[in-house]
Amino acid sequence: MDAHGNFPFLKETILFLALSGVLMPLLSRLRINAVLGFLSVGVLLGPYGLASLAGSWPALSWFTFARPDQVEFLAELGVIFLMFMIGLEMSIERLWSMRRLVFGLGALQVAISAAAVGALALWFGNSIEASVILGVVLAFSSTAIVMQLLIQRRELGTPLGQSAFAILLFQDLAVVPLLVLISILGASAGEGSFATLLGTAVLKGVLTVVLIYLVGRRVVRPLFHQIAVDKQPDTFTALTLLTTLGVAALTWFAGLSMALGALLAGLIIAETEFRHEVEITIEPFKGLLMGLFFMSVGMGIDLRALLAEPLWIPLSVIGLLTLKALVVFVLLRVFGLSWGRAAEGGLLLGQGGEFAFIVIGMALGLGLLERQIGQFMLIVVGVSMLAA
Repeated sequence: MDAHGNFPFLKETILFLALSGVLMPLLSRLRINAVLGFLSVGVLLGPYGLASLAGSWPALSWFTFARPDQVEFLAELGVIFLMFMIGLEMSIERLWSMRRLVFGLGALQVAISAAAVGALALWFGNSIEASVILGVVLAFSSTAIVMQLLIQRRELGTPLGQSAFAILLFQDLAVVPLLVLISILGASAGEGSFATLLGTAVLKGVLTVVLIYLVGRRVVRPLFHQIAVDKQPDTFTALTLLTTLGVAALTWFAGLSMALGALLAGLIIAETEFRHEVEITIEPFKGLLMGLFFMSVGMGIDLRALLAEPLWIPLSVIGLLTLKALVVFVLLRVFGLSWGRAAEGGLLLGQGGEFAFIVIGMALGLGLLERQIGQFMLIVVGVSMLAA
């Protein structure tokens, strides 16, 4: 309960809604990616930004967020709905129709980029667990930024657009084993070799995902069909939220992440004829909660780390962009794109992605990454997205 009344975090809620009402239309008009806008606002108004001056200027306390934990709960909901929406885009039929690009081009991009980045992380003295996590997560690109650019330029249907979409789709799929791995590593720290933990993570993740998926298909479709027959939109919305949070809770009880469960819930619904109705139902929630999530990420970024590393952070950003762009360029050439379009694809997919904020945050919370390294990588990813 809040000290000033019965509504906890009332000031933070009003401030966020005010920022959303003003910021989102302004970013759209200026053609600035909303992810970067919310990240920047979180940095500016967070505990390491203007909120740190509230002691000298008390009036700032009304317009800033002094503690990230004040919006942490809603931010976690934002992650859940992001994963749910991604699951809705991953129907088995769609994956199969693009199998050559998704499981060929996409898998090679993630594998080669992750191996290269992970080897560098290991060379710089990180543990093998941290190196694997950083390698895989930095191999991902920003789905939000790349898709927005492709749609704005009306290139989604072109060979470059289809190739980029396939790579992003496989990256989204690769999040599943990565989340499972982090959950197992965090719960089993010091209880066995890395190879043993990795095998346990894969086995447990596969069994859990298959079981929930098979049972979910038999339960969810009849429920949605009954609601559709009764034509009750409020009940339809409630069932959508119940499916999302319910499956997320099941994976959490199984010792895995709620984000993985939300993605699985989206995949289950994507196999039904109610996919488009669910997308329309959930879209307003997703936009607001995703904005809150990225603002909370921005609040956790201490720009003093940038000042402390004025050389290594720019070099790391350039290195990440160059390495990933080169890998994508070579692969696109191998898969038949022209020199120019392959180079364009490399530049398009060279940045880090929003999943880095989720995965690095989880790894920090479970003690799999040192705080200083996590902060450093969050800034590198954020700056690389800005460069995109």
